[in-house]
Amino acid sequence: MAPRQPPLSDVSFLAHTRTFLIRAPSWTYAFRVDDARQLEHLYWGPPLTHPQDDLSYLLLNHSPVSYDQQHTISAQNPSQQLPAFPPAEPLDPARLGANTRMFEFVCHNGSDFRTPSFIPFFPDSGSSLAQFKYHSHKILPGKPPMLSGLPALYTEHHQEATTLVVILTDPPSALQLHLHYTLFRSLGILTRHTRLYNNTPSSQSFTVTIHRLMSATVDFETEQNFHITHFEGGWGRERQPVTEPVTMGIKSIHSIRGASSHQLNPHVILQPRQPASETAGECFAFTFIYSGSFLITCEKNEYGRVRLHVGLHPQNFSWHLANSPDQNVFCTPEVVLSYSSSGLGPLSRTLHRAFRERLVPKQWRYHIPPVLINTWEAVYFDVTHENALQLAKKAARSGVQLLVVDDGWFARRSNPQAGLGDWKACSTKFPNGLAALANDLRQIDMQLGLWVEPEMVSVQSDLYKAHPDWCISVPHRERTTGRFQLVLDLTRSEVRDYIVNILSQLLRSANISYFKWDMNRFLTEVYSTQWPPERQGEMWHRYILGLYQVLRCISAAFPDVLIESCAGGGGRFDAGMLAFTPQIWASDNSDAVWRTKIQHGTSMAYPPSAIGAHVSFVPNHQTMRWAPLKTRAAVAMCGTFGLELDARIWSDEQIEEMAQIIRVRNRVAPLVARGDLYRLCSPFEGQLGAWMFVSQDCRIAFVVAVCVAKEVGALLPRLRLQGLCEDFVYEVTELLGGTAVVRNLDSGELVRCTKESEPRKMSGNVLHSAGLVLQMQFETDCAVFFLSAVNGYDAQDWCQ
Repeated sequence: MAPRQPPLSDVSFLAHTRTFLIRAPSWTYAFRVDDARQLEHLYWGPPLTHPQDDLSYLLLNHSPVSYDQQHTISAQNPSQQLPAFPPAEPLDPARLGANTRMFEFVCHNGSDFRTPSFIPFFPDSGSSLAQFKYHSHKILPGKPPMLSGLPALYTEHHQEATTLVVILTDPPSALQLHLHYTLFRSLGILTRHTRLYNNTPSSQSFTVTIHRLMSATVDFETEQNFHITHFEGGWGRERQPVTEPVTMGIKSIHSIRGASSHQLNPHVILQPRQPASETAGECFAFTFIYSGSFLITCEKNEYGRVRLHVGLHPQNFSWHLANSPDQNVFCTPEVVLSYSSSGLGPLSRTLHRAFRERLVPKQWRYHIPPVLINTWEAVYFDVTHENALQLAKKAARSGVQLLVVDDGWFARRSNPQAGLGDWKACSTKFPNGLAALANDLRQIDMQLGLWVEPEMVSVQSDLYKAHPDWCISVPHRERTTGRFQLVLDLTRSEVRDYIVNILSQLLRSANISYFKWDMNRFLTEVYSTQWPPERQGEMWHRYILGLYQVLRCISAAFPDVLIESCAGGGGRFDAGMLAFTPQIWASDNSDAVWRTKIQHGTSMAYPPSAIGAHVSFVPNHQTMRWAPLKTRAAVAMCGTFGLELDARIWSDEQIEEMAQIIRVRNRVAPLVARGDLYRLCSPFEGQLGAWMFVSQDCRIAFVVAVCVAKEVGALLPRLRLQGLCEDFVYEVTELLGGTAVVRNLDSGELVRCTKESEPRKMSGNVLHSAGLVLQMQFETDCAVFFLSAVNGYDAQDWCQ
């Protein structure tokens, strides 16, 4: 009997096969060092339960069939043709092309004709060829801190994670490459990033220019029908999921706007064999923790191999890597890799948990945001102390806790043409300053929040007059003024210091508890007099590093100030911003039907607790659509929940109606903040969009279903729930009353019913298998349910 092998750790190196194994409970990731000391990808998929198995046999299909003297074809005896399982012998390099192989990192200008991970430029020779070989590796407890102030998943204890650092060298150039793989075992997450060092001796002066350096490269085995899901859109229609076949060639998902953009999001899902559903199918997800220009490519070659790259977009990027001590390393942003063998739902829940628990700032991890009312749609630029306080007093009677004074509060700001950058309250609109408004709000138990756009400056401002050189622009060239504004050069330390100082003064001046941090235009004519000509390609990345530094300084100085980021709506909704701002405004489109779609797509990667969502006017200011208050509120409850309404005109009856809605919101908010999300119906595939939030102990749940497209004469499908305990009995209560419409047969008048249904007791098994019956009579109708286990359980215990 063979001796029993000792157990392996979660991250291990098998010396006899030169194989690295990274093992989470639900997946295994494996690669090896080949005979030429290159890193060769072997496997990523369901967990391998016998990790001592030699996986090198997987390399046997790297070579297309070739016929030699030992394997002849015989028409007389076809059973003695080529063996189905070739002998495990070394592959002949003369026959083996790199295009059939799978790698962890790929250099440019070699025999692999697919897109590379790395393109350098060596000024001494004019060459772009580097040939990295395995040198050594380290397996470290915990996770080393990221360099350059880049955001990333963090650990609170070393035992939470294990990091593998594989070190590759290119001896002729003295470059050293560190590939970082960090396993968060309990989260089921793998993160990757790359660090490049210039180790040329200090006695020599040597600089290499980086033109392309990906954070992660993953090659996939040939499958018949790969599909990729990405998230496209534009202003007011962000993150709409699109699933399409992976065909031969290159699919590019990218932004070159200096922000992650409304158009495409830095998150993709690769699915082998067939598109995954919410509950079935294999999925590989890649989420980039970065807020600037990015590139994700999915490439399929003639052999069916699929390569996926994630990293900085090379179009607007170059980096001079010197060998001086303070400039000899470049660190790429981090990529989160996640896997599910059971569909998109478990994949999303894995990401939600990881981002909530180890990306969002600790103090906001499970924070339930205050119910806010924003002045924008009520008064737009015409905000004053008087009308803001009137708005707040009515809203406070409904339970609103925070007044956010949006654009228009500062000097010269009666329209979008002036004032950005000065950040001083308009003396006409706020004659006693913001502190007076904050004091008045305290009298009614409300807090004050402000809209700011710190990265921008108006030409008509004191800041611009004093420092016109602080703007990003090319000297002696025409420049773009998007929304009448220019972009401040955050690569300059004096600009960053100015922003931090003036925002700090503002926060201290009026006891402000919330910032809405906006960014209403993208980067153009990118150039800075701060940097020499050969380093202008660093500007795009340095801008984002500067933004992160400013946010980090503000957050450190004011840890209790809640920051919600925004970029003309959802133009910078990414994991990089989540590391500093636990809430992100999802879209300027607050129409209930469109928001159902936008929030559905956003939730594929990002937790609902981060999705900024408000109840707004009808007809909606973006689509002119009418929707019931109940529906608008229900959709907003599936995010952070706030109001964009004019409370000044509310009657007593309307105040009480809103108070009822806010009481319901406060009841379900812990589920949105800490529960598991199940997407029950896609608003892109039928009449309904439906979501369900379930406590982690499966005892309480919150369900929202919205009729997004009423089909005349068509019945609605039963709503089959998920995530419950089948053996539990639940009390199912419809919240907010019904909105069903009945017709008076005598007059033809449509009458809306508001009577709530009686609670009904149902088993988890019935709710899963048979589901709930929905009755919706018109487009934008909705149903809202609360479920609570009845066997002696107090739902408030979990909500505390």
